[in-house]
Amino acid sequence: MNDKLLGIRISGRYEILNKIASGGMSDVYLGKDLKLDRKVAVKILHESYSSNRNFTARFEKEARILANLKSPNIVTVYDWGEFDGLYFIIMEFLNGKSLKEIIEKEGAIEPLLAAEYSVQICKALALAHEGNLIHRDIKPQNIMITEEGVIKVTDFGIAKFTAGDITKTINILGTAHYISPEQAQGKILDNRSDIYSLGIVMYEMLTSDIPFRGGSSIDISLRHINEEPQPPSAIRPAIPKKIEKIVMRCLEKNPDYRYQNVESLELDLQNFLEGKPLIVKKEQKNGREKLWFFGPKVDYRYESQFERSFEKYKLKNKRIMFGLISLCSVAVTAFIVFLTLFLITGLKADSLANNLNLVVVPQMHDMDYKAAKNLLLNYGLIIEARDSIYSDSVPENHIIEQSIEPGTELKKNTILYVTLSRGKEILMVSVPNLIGISRSSAITQLESCGLSVGKISEEYNDTIKKDAVIVQSIPAGLMVEKKTGVDLIISKGRELITVPDVKGYDYIYAKTYLESLGLSVDAKRKTDTAIKPGIVIGIEPMEGSAVLKNSSVVIFVSTGEQLISVPDLLNLNFEIAQQILASFDIGFEIHYLDVDNLEQRNSVIEQYPAAGEQIALKDKIILFVGQ
Repeated sequence: MNDKLLGIRISGRYEILNKIASGGMSDVYLGKDLKLDRKVAVKILHESYSSNRNFTARFEKEARILANLKSPNIVTVYDWGEFDGLYFIIMEFLNGKSLKEIIEKEGAIEPLLAAEYSVQICKALALAHEGNLIHRDIKPQNIMITEEGVIKVTDFGIAKFTAGDITKTINILGTAHYISPEQAQGKILDNRSDIYSLGIVMYEMLTSDIPFRGGSSIDISLRHINEEPQPPSAIRPAIPKKIEKIVMRCLEKNPDYRYQNVESLELDLQNFLEGKPLIVKKEQKNGREKLWFFGPKVDYRYESQFERSFEKYKLKNKRIMFGLISLCSVAVTAFIVFLTLFLITGLKADSLANNLNLVVVPQMHDMDYKAAKNLLLNYGLIIEARDSIYSDSVPENHIIEQSIEPGTELKKNTILYVTLSRGKEILMVSVPNLIGISRSSAITQLESCGLSVGKISEEYNDTIKKDAVIVQSIPAGLMVEKKTGVDLIISKGRELITVPDVKGYDYIYAKTYLESLGLSVDAKRKTDTAIKPGIVIGIEPMEGSAVLKNSSVVIFVSTGEQLISVPDLLNLNFEIAQQILASFDIGFEIHYLDVDNLEQRNSVIEQYPAAGEQIALKDKIILFVGQ
């Protein structure tokens, strides 16, 4: 697929504007829906696959799947079809980046934000699983995050409908770093395979790394099957234990030990966000799930004591018959115990209510202020920006400091004050004029101005001396940020050329070759009866000499016979000129010219060749005689 698609109109409605992404099977373009006047994303199957029914069917299946999944967290499909041999899908255009791009650019994601993203992914998968559909390729590359922070799950190209909630992998395994152990083994799959893949994605969000790497897809797949991942906190110790437990439960090798559905996973993520106890599904025994709680516990020991006391009371009542007084005494005692327990339980209920009114302050360092504000709103806390300072490491409008330490318990509606980053402090400096000064001086001047030295290259130059600056990438006098790099081109001086040996070569070849080296060529004929005419017999300066580019060299060309110098015949009487030429055995031709001056009549006015030039004995000269 190439840019020949730019500017075409698919079905007369969707205009292709420019390419925004490329993949193994298809390319994605920014397009415009001319009918509704809106931007769209146009996914086009590569031409090499358009004739393959398996690929076109998979492409069609993706379009149909997405068209039937209506969720704010799944990319929306507007249209699909075939046009002039091109298979296309028209989708909503997303202003944002993939989760993979964000992790690669910004590193690990703050745990609370990672949990929020994961909740949105769960919502998308819940809808798919509800329709008996397994995605099978959950990975950060297939998860888009809009500028508003909304998750969009994409690329259902290898999704599979289940039969009775199960499916078997066929041919396509998905991406090796994110597949489940059962997917790697080609086993029966269900929705818990997507939960494992989502666990890998959460792991990568928290650590900016993946649990398993290898030299090949097979190596990685075997590690998914046989090896336990190291906990995320082994990479980043500050990761909260609760979210680590959620991730590690998703990464259980046995699907029965994972969350059994994304709704349960979403619930625990919400519990983590709200500071509530986790309910992690540990195992199944006798068809019943055993629940494992993490977080604050309510103590019910007093209730158990009451039950035991009451049982003792009943046993005692069966064995021994007391009188009315004893019976009343026991009843009064039981009533007192009951009343005591009631009061204690009430106090604990009040304490529990107070605990429910408390929230744990999250870690907000490096979080975007708007995102932190929305997050604390869910916690019932209030955030206010108290100050802002410059920072080289924290982006603008992100939090540098918070007034209350993370992990502190606060009552709802408490105000937290934060200090925001103003971004890098931008200091502008004027670029100095470096042309013509030495390399070392140029570097010193740049560093003294607070600028950095960029790429340095060298070129020959006929006018600027060796080791001086010829070109600077930023013009002198321009105001730029401090630490901006300035590229320099340094002079190597005038270029020297070594005169080659061209003896024995044809004159035309030798002349062309020397001129290609940047030399100017003059030729002189020289008698050498041993070498045929037109062959170079010498060069000056001699071969091996170093000369400047554009210098002149002289090549001597053999005439193949003896040469004589043409005598000077100008202004001589024609008869005298004839005698001189006869003495040299030189032939001639005569041309008469009309003249007004009587003294020029019968005299040689011009001659060719001129006096002193070399000619062969067989050559003739031309005389122009006045009449």
